[in-house]
Amino acid sequence: MNTFTKRLCFDEEKHEYSVDGIKLPSVTEIVSPFTFNKYKVDAAVVNQAAFRGKIIHEVCADYDLGALSDTDEIAPDIAMYLKAWKDFCHDYQPEWVYVEQMMACNDFAGTIDRVGIIDGNPCIVDIKTTSSMDRASKIALCTQIAGYILLCDSNTEYRIQNKNCLGVQLTKEGKYNVIPVRKVEGKYEFSSVSLFCNLMQINKIMRGDKKIVE
Repeated sequence: MNTFTKRLCFDEEKHEYSVDGIKLPSVTEIVSPFTFNKYKVDAAVVNQAAFRGKIIHEVCADYDLGALSDTDEIAPDIAMYLKAWKDFCHDYQPEWVYVEQMMACNDFAGTIDRVGIIDGNPCIVDIKTTSSMDRASKIALCTQIAGYILLCDSNTEYRIQNKNCLGVQLTKEGKYNVIPVRKVEGKYEFSSVSLFCNLMQINKIMRGDKKIVE
């Protein structure tokens, strides 16, 4: 991991990343223009969905890390999302290298759901628990993964290609939907890496924050 990640701090209450007291935008924040309208609803509904998503991510992480026992009590609704994740892991046989891993560079930070190997290729998998994945959500997903690819480039030995990366939508019915980045890019004719870099530059100009020294 680079020096930025080693000095990275995360305020869970504010959901803010910082290095040496200087706030870093998150990957999610950088790509938020795509999902602004989707989540422009009642704050209580958004908070409830975010809390549920957090719990689902934690349970799935415990499963992947071998920290989930048969005696652990899981709410029935959460258990259906876990079933979907277990089915995905069974079908795709991933070898996880990083689970819920925070990383940073001098411009931004983020927590990557999964970095691993699928079918012999290093890849990033991002878990989604939203009930619908419309055009904007899929573009945001791919652009978000592009940000994570850049973080991996500066923090690990892996040089991940976006064509190998996946979004995995878990549903309340216990099913999963795989969203390959390459198919979304092909359908809507865009480069997720270029799009992320453009959004990052816009975010950087608007913030006007101090530059963090390595």
